[in-house]
Amino acid sequence: MREIKFEILWLRNNADFTKSIEKHYTTLERLTNGEDKFPYSDVNVVARRQYAELKDKSGVEAYEGDWVKPVTSIFVTGCIVFSEGAFWVVGRNRRGSCGRDLLAHYPEFTIETNIHQNPELVGK
Repeated sequence: MREIKFEILWLRNNADFTKSIEKHYTTLERLTNGEDKFPYSDVNVVARRQYAELKDKSGVEAYEGDWVKPVTSIFVTGCIVFSEGAFWVVGRNRRGSCGRDLLAHYPEFTIETNIHQNPELVGK
């Protein structure tokens, strides 16, 4: 049975009056059996992202909303989305047209950023 993992992005109000996005990681099992004691109701949750079951070429886990750059692909960059029971990369190819492909087709990719920490990327 696969482990379903989540990354919770939440907004921290810093002492110097700035804000930063922090991360909390958990699993479906920890959420359902009561082991996860994170104070969800006391923080401003920005996003809940599911683990895409793959790591980039540096070993970093990929989550929904990550912008990735496949090493061997027609895509210049693309965003990971969950649709139709699978994780996909949706993005623009080198010719400028949009398309999508299964994330599992990319043996090597790098994570560039994510749409929650860089919302200006939405719609590109």
